Amino acid sequence: MILRFLRRRTVRNRIAAGVLFFIVISSLGVPLTLSSTSSLSRRLEEITGVNLRAIELLLTASEYVTSSRANLLRYRLDYAPSPYEARDDAQLAVETLTEARAFVSPDDQPVVDELLQALDDYQLLIDTVERANTPTEASRAEFEAYRLSNDIRQRIDILVKDERSDINLKNQQAVSEARRRLNLLLTGYLAALLLAAMMGRLLLISVVNPVEELRQSAERMRKGELDVRVPLAGRDELTRLAETFNQMAADLGEIYQQLENRVAERTRELTERSRYLEASARVAQAASSILNREELMRQVVDLIRDHFDLYYVGLFEIDPTNEWAVLRAGTGEAGQTMLARRHRLRLDGASMIAWSIRNRKARIALQAGEDPIRLATPELPQTRSEAAIPIHARGEVIGALTVQDDEPNAFNEDIITTLQTMANQIGVALDNARLFEEVQQSLRAAERAYAGLSREAWQLLLQMRQDLAYSEDAERGLAPLETPSLQPEERLALEEGRPVLGSQGADEGVPLAIPIKVRDQVIGVLDAIKDGDQDWTEEEIQLLQTITDQLGSALDSARLFLDTQRRAARERLVTEITTKIRATTDPQTMLETAVRELRQALRSRRAQIVVQTNDSESAEETS
Repeated sequence: MILRFLRRRTVRNRIAAGVLFFIVISSLGVPLTLSSTSSLSRRLEEITGVNLRAIELLLTASEYVTSSRANLLRYRLDYAPSPYEARDDAQLAVETLTEARAFVSPDDQPVVDELLQALDDYQLLIDTVERANTPTEASRAEFEAYRLSNDIRQRIDILVKDERSDINLKNQQAVSEARRRLNLLLTGYLAALLLAAMMGRLLLISVVNPVEELRQSAERMRKGELDVRVPLAGRDELTRLAETFNQMAADLGEIYQQLENRVAERTRELTERSRYLEASARVAQAASSILNREELMRQVVDLIRDHFDLYYVGLFEIDPTNEWAVLRAGTGEAGQTMLARRHRLRLDGASMIAWSIRNRKARIALQAGEDPIRLATPELPQTRSEAAIPIHARGEVIGALTVQDDEPNAFNEDIITTLQTMANQIGVALDNARLFEEVQQSLRAAERAYAGLSREAWQLLLQMRQDLAYSEDAERGLAPLETPSLQPEERLALEEGRPVLGSQGADEGVPLAIPIKVRDQVIGVLDAIKDGDQDWTEEEIQLLQTITDQLGSALDSARLFLDTQRRAARERLVTEITTKIRATTDPQTMLETAVRELRQALRSRRAQIVVQTNDSESAEETS
């Protein structure tokens, strides 16, 4: 029936009907493809935008917690009059986490709530440090705050990892959805192609040999033979169709070649972007794991040069006078030579580095010799293109990167954007390394100060208590040493601060002297002797060392407790005497009370108070 229907129509009408059918199928497929692609693009943008915003806010909150802890330490070391900066940073962390809660996944929102509660507890500990009445209470609160801030930072890091995992999972889901839609589209296209093949078969049966020849040519072209051409014979409509077919084959061959070129270009771009992302990840890893500024700068310039295949990379930093940009790291022999001669550039001078720092943006010279302000360096004669990238940290420019290549036009917008991102990461890392060094210096200064105070306190205690020496053996038991004398191994252990094995006596075993330390300061020695000819094993020495360390800590705690008791007794005595003096308004009674209470408190034989001005001839004396 269908064949009879087709045979009633001309060849032109048959082909027109077939073409119309193909156009309808294609017009239905193209909107579906565009709609699917647009939907997937929007979904990927939403996934990436939300999760990246959450990660950014979480990392910002972590930085605020770190800054708060550093400011609290400054307050405890008397570098700040009050802990308001630590409290403000903690409040900023709360606000940032509150904002981040809207972007994290529902499973992580309870964790964010717990972190907010922990930050509230942390703020209470800051208030406790400020209101502490005793150093012990303040130290305990500071320790709790330090521990809690570390816990908060670790949990934030775990949240960041979860968000990144969530991004990967959602990306995988999006890829799966894309594959599913692609399969559906392919199925639809295949169905359309099947219908077109059926129509072609019917047309093939309904027309003569030229149409069969045309079909065979179309089949060959479908298999990839884009150079196929239909032989032309005559001037009828089939010949004109053959001419159209040949022209279409030529156009498809050209389009196919263009597509191949475009695919190759996109593949090359994706490869470059992958290399840029890898370089950015390596720089971020170095920035997060290296706290030494010099090592960080050396590794960063080497990583950028290797991953971007550049001729030279250098890192400049603004000096404290804000007049010079000083080279801190450079690659290759040229970099070492310039570092050796302390290469630097004036910030108000004519150079790409100075211009980039002053204007807070990158400057690019695709043809190095044509840039009017570029300053050529004799150590780098092969530079053909150059870019200067400013390094930002906390809203300020702290330096700049110079990247140079031996090929012209080596830098495009993607490279500059990636380099600027890495420069910002480097700036944050350098600033964090600087803060870390300052904190370390403060800690070392505090430890030295505490060690000095501890040494003076132990010297005073030993002067007051010269009977702090005890001995215990199987025959006499535990007894104080009235006249302690140091054995040779004890003296050597005190001097060198390490365990010392002594010589075996005639009737005794091998002695072992272990120094007792408090914060690396030797305050005493523990001497033990084994029975018989047995030697000390490594395990026994380690056990005695551990016990001695614990003993040192316990002794220091006891000393601090005694100091606290003495200060409390002194304050109580002062309060009692002051209260008795203020109990009366008569000056004579005040003086009598004061001299009497002072003599009794000091247990002196006589006390005297004389009230006299510089120009008075008489004085009032109370004894």
